[in-house]
Amino acid sequence: MWSFVSSVLPLAILFQNSVCAGGESAVVVLTDKNFEELVGRGEGLPWAVKFYAPWCGHCKYLKPTWEKLAENLKGKVQVGTLDATESPWISDQFGVDGFPTLKMISAGKQYSFSDKRNLETLEAWALGGFRKQQGEALPQDQPWYARAFAFASTFCQVNVMFIVPLMVLLPFALFCCSPGPSPEQLAKRKAFEDQMQAMEAKMKEQQAQNMAAEETKKDS
Repeated sequence: MWSFVSSVLPLAILFQNSVCAGGESAVVVLTDKNFEELVGRGEGLPWAVKFYAPWCGHCKYLKPTWEKLAENLKGKVQVGTLDATESPWISDQFGVDGFPTLKMISAGKQYSFSDKRNLETLEAWALGGFRKQQGEALPQDQPWYARAFAFASTFCQVNVMFIVPLMVLLPFALFCCSPGPSPEQLAKRKAFEDQMQAMEAKMKEQQAQNMAAEETKKDS
Protein backbone atom coordinates (compact mmCIF):
# COMPACT_ATOMS: atom_id res chain seq x y z
CA MET A 1 0.00 0.00 0.00
CA TRP A 2 2.76 2.44 0.97
CA SER A 3 4.67 1.73 -2.22
CA PHE A 4 1.55 2.60 -4.23
CA VAL A 5 1.12 5.89 -2.38
CA SER A 6 4.81 6.68 -2.80
CA SER A 7 4.57 6.17 -6.52
CA VAL A 8 1.33 8.09 -7.01
CA LEU A 9 2.10 11.10 -4.75
CA PRO A 10 4.85 12.61 -6.96
CA LEU A 11 2.55 12.33 -9.98
CA ALA A 12 -0.24 14.08 -8.09
CA ILE A 13 2.07 16.92 -7.06
CA LEU A 14 3.36 17.25 -10.63
CA PHE A 15 -0.20 17.38 -11.95
CA GLN A 16 -1.18 20.05 -9.41
CA ASN A 17 1.85 22.19 -10.27
CA SER A 18 1.19 21.91 -13.97
CA VAL A 19 -2.41 22.97 -13.49
CA CYS A 20 -1.42 25.93 -11.34
CA ALA A 21 1.30 26.93 -13.80
CA GLY A 22 -1.18 26.82 -16.64
CA GLY A 23 -3.29 29.67 -15.28
CA GLU A 24 -2.14 33.27 -15.21
CA SER A 25 -1.12 34.38 -11.72
CA ALA A 26 -3.06 37.23 -10.12
CA VAL A 27 0.01 38.18 -8.09
CA VAL A 28 1.87 41.21 -9.46
CA VAL A 29 5.67 40.88 -9.58
CA LEU A 30 7.18 44.06 -8.14
CA THR A 31 10.76 45.30 -8.52
CA ASP A 32 12.85 48.34 -7.68
CA LYS A 33 12.01 49.68 -11.15
CA ASN A 34 8.23 49.39 -11.13
CA PHE A 35 7.36 49.66 -7.42
CA GLU A 36 6.88 53.42 -7.33
CA GLU A 37 4.86 53.43 -10.54
CA LEU A 38 2.53 50.56 -9.57
CA VAL A 39 2.26 50.84 -5.79
CA GLY A 40 3.19 54.45 -5.09
CA ARG A 41 1.35 55.67 -2.00
CA GLY A 42 -1.37 53.03 -2.19
CA GLU A 43 -3.97 55.44 -3.46
CA GLY A 44 -7.06 53.81 -4.94
CA LEU A 45 -6.86 50.09 -4.28
CA PRO A 46 -4.59 49.16 -1.36
CA TRP A 47 -1.58 46.94 -1.99
CA ALA A 48 -0.67 43.79 -0.06
CA VAL A 49 3.03 43.17 -0.67
CA LYS A 50 5.08 40.12 0.25
CA PHE A 51 8.82 40.74 0.58
CA TYR A 52 10.60 37.42 0.19
CA ALA A 53 13.88 35.68 -0.60
CA PRO A 54 14.09 32.68 -2.99
CA TRP A 55 15.96 30.56 -0.43
CA CYS A 56 13.41 31.19 2.35
CA GLY A 57 11.46 28.04 3.28
CA HIS A 58 8.61 29.97 4.94
CA CYS A 59 8.27 32.07 1.78
CA LYS A 60 7.94 28.94 -0.37
CA TYR A 61 5.33 27.52 2.00
CA LEU A 62 3.33 30.76 1.83
CA LYS A 63 3.39 31.00 -1.97
CA PRO A 64 0.19 29.00 -2.77
CA THR A 65 -1.71 30.85 -0.03
CA TRP A 66 -0.55 34.18 -1.43
CA GLU A 67 -1.64 33.11 -4.92
CA LYS A 68 -5.07 32.16 -3.61
CA LEU A 69 -5.30 35.44 -1.71
CA ALA A 70 -4.66 37.36 -4.92
CA GLU A 71 -7.43 35.44 -6.70
CA ASN A 72 -9.93 36.06 -3.90
CA LEU A 73 -9.15 39.78 -3.68
CA LYS A 74 -9.33 40.66 -7.39
CA GLY A 75 -10.84 44.10 -7.80
CA LYS A 76 -10.63 44.81 -4.07
CA VAL A 77 -6.94 44.67 -3.15
CA GLN A 78 -3.83 44.48 -5.30
CA VAL A 79 -1.52 41.64 -4.26
CA GLY A 80 2.16 41.67 -5.14
CA THR A 81 5.51 40.09 -4.35
CA LEU A 82 8.98 41.56 -4.31
CA ASP A 83 12.20 39.53 -4.32
CA ALA A 84 14.37 41.35 -1.79
CA THR A 85 17.56 39.77 -3.16
CA GLU A 86 16.87 41.20 -6.61
CA SER A 87 15.33 44.50 -5.48
CA PRO A 88 17.22 45.56 -2.33
CA TRP A 89 16.52 49.29 -2.63
CA ILE A 90 12.79 49.07 -1.94
CA SER A 91 13.28 46.35 0.69
CA ASP A 92 15.75 48.45 2.67
CA GLN A 93 13.55 51.53 2.45
CA PHE A 94 10.73 49.55 4.05
CA GLY A 95 13.07 48.21 6.74
CA VAL A 96 12.73 44.57 5.70
CA ASP A 97 15.04 42.43 7.85
CA GLY A 98 13.29 39.04 7.77
CA PHE A 99 11.33 36.88 5.36
CA PRO A 100 8.59 36.78 4.52
CA THR A 101 7.64 40.32 5.46
CA LEU A 102 4.04 41.22 4.64
CA LYS A 103 2.96 44.84 4.36
CA MET A 104 -0.19 46.67 3.38
CA ILE A 105 0.25 50.02 1.65
CA SER A 106 -2.87 52.14 1.65
CA ALA A 107 -3.69 55.85 1.48
CA GLY A 108 -0.13 57.02 2.18
CA LYS A 109 0.53 54.67 5.11
CA GLN A 110 2.10 51.24 5.59
CA TYR A 111 0.88 48.46 7.87
CA SER A 112 2.80 45.33 8.91
CA PHE A 113 1.24 41.89 9.25
CA SER A 114 2.19 39.84 12.34
CA ASP A 115 -0.59 37.26 12.67
CA LYS A 116 -1.04 33.67 11.47
CA ARG A 117 -0.24 33.35 7.79
CA ASN A 118 -3.32 31.38 6.74
CA LEU A 119 -5.74 32.38 4.00
CA GLU A 120 -8.64 33.34 6.27
CA THR A 121 -6.53 35.59 8.52
CA LEU A 122 -4.70 37.20 5.61
CA GLU A 123 -7.92 37.89 3.75
CA ALA A 124 -9.57 39.51 6.78
CA TRP A 125 -6.48 41.67 7.31
CA ALA A 126 -6.29 42.73 3.67
CA LEU A 127 -10.01 43.57 3.46
CA GLY A 128 -9.81 46.17 6.18
CA GLY A 129 -8.41 44.53 9.28
CA PHE A 130 -5.16 46.41 8.78
CA ARG A 131 -7.00 49.68 9.52
CA LYS A 132 -7.21 48.65 13.17
CA GLN A 133 -3.44 49.10 13.36
CA GLN A 134 -1.51 52.31 13.69
CA GLY A 135 -0.28 53.17 10.21
CA GLU A 136 3.39 54.04 9.78
CA ALA A 137 4.88 56.65 7.45
CA LEU A 138 5.96 55.50 4.02
CA PRO A 139 9.71 55.66 3.32
CA GLN A 140 9.38 58.87 1.29
CA ASP A 141 7.63 60.55 4.23
CA GLN A 142 10.20 59.57 6.86
CA PRO A 143 12.90 61.99 8.16
CA TRP A 144 15.79 62.66 5.79
CA TYR A 145 18.32 60.93 8.06
CA ALA A 146 16.28 57.68 8.04
CA ARG A 147 16.13 57.76 4.25
CA ALA A 148 19.83 58.58 4.04
CA PHE A 149 20.72 55.67 6.33
CA ALA A 150 18.60 53.26 4.24
CA PHE A 151 20.22 54.54 1.06
CA ALA A 152 23.73 54.21 2.48
CA SER A 153 23.00 50.71 3.76
CA THR A 154 21.77 49.52 0.36
CA PHE A 155 24.56 51.29 -1.48
CA CYS A 156 27.17 49.52 0.64
CA GLN A 157 25.53 46.13 0.02
CA VAL A 158 25.20 46.61 -3.71
CA ASN A 159 28.59 48.28 -4.24
CA VAL A 160 30.68 46.54 -1.61
CA MET A 161 33.65 46.13 -4.00
CA PHE A 162 33.86 49.90 -4.48
CA ILE A 163 33.60 51.02 -0.87
CA VAL A 164 37.31 50.75 0.04
CA PRO A 165 38.60 52.57 -3.08
CA LEU A 166 35.92 55.21 -2.54
CA MET A 167 37.01 55.77 1.08
CA VAL A 168 40.61 56.18 -0.10
CA LEU A 169 39.83 58.52 -2.99
CA LEU A 170 37.11 60.64 -1.39
CA PRO A 171 39.37 62.77 0.87
CA PHE A 172 41.76 63.36 -2.05
CA ALA A 173 38.83 64.34 -4.31
CA LEU A 174 37.43 66.71 -1.72
CA PHE A 175 40.84 68.31 -1.26
CA CYS A 176 41.42 68.76 -5.00
CA CYS A 177 37.90 69.80 -5.96
CA SER A 178 36.98 72.03 -3.04
CA PRO A 179 36.95 75.76 -3.92
CA GLY A 180 39.61 78.02 -2.43
CA PRO A 181 38.87 80.28 0.54
CA SER A 182 37.07 83.57 -0.17
CA PRO A 183 38.72 86.95 0.53
CA GLU A 184 36.55 87.33 3.63
CA GLN A 185 37.68 83.93 4.93
CA LEU A 186 41.33 84.83 4.22
CA ALA A 187 40.94 88.10 6.14
CA LYS A 188 39.41 86.32 9.14
CA ARG A 189 42.17 83.71 9.06
CA LYS A 190 44.87 86.44 8.91
CA ALA A 191 43.29 88.30 11.85
CA PHE A 192 43.16 85.10 13.87
CA GLU A 193 46.79 84.28 13.09
CA ASP A 194 47.88 87.81 14.07
CA GLN A 195 45.99 87.52 17.34
CA MET A 196 47.62 84.18 18.11
CA GLN A 197 51.07 85.56 17.35
CA ALA A 198 50.47 88.54 19.63
CA MET A 199 49.36 86.24 22.44
CA GLU A 200 52.41 84.05 21.90
CA ALA A 201 54.74 87.07 22.03
CA LYS A 202 53.09 88.30 25.21
CA MET A 203 53.46 84.88 26.83
CA LYS A 204 57.15 84.76 25.90
CA GLU A 205 57.66 88.26 27.34
CA GLN A 206 55.95 87.29 30.58
CA GLN A 207 58.02 84.12 30.77
CA ALA A 208 61.25 86.13 30.34
CA GLN A 209 60.19 88.53 33.10
CA ASN A 210 59.49 85.64 35.45
CA MET A 211 62.90 84.07 34.73
CA ALA A 212 64.61 87.42 35.35
CA ALA A 213 62.80 87.80 38.67
CA GLU A 214 63.92 84.30 39.70
CA GLU A 215 67.56 85.12 38.85
CA THR A 216 67.35 88.34 40.91
CA LYS A 217 66.14 86.40 43.93
CA LYS A 218 69.02 83.94 43.63
CA ASP A 219 71.64 86.72 43.45
CA SER A 220 70.23 88.46 46.53
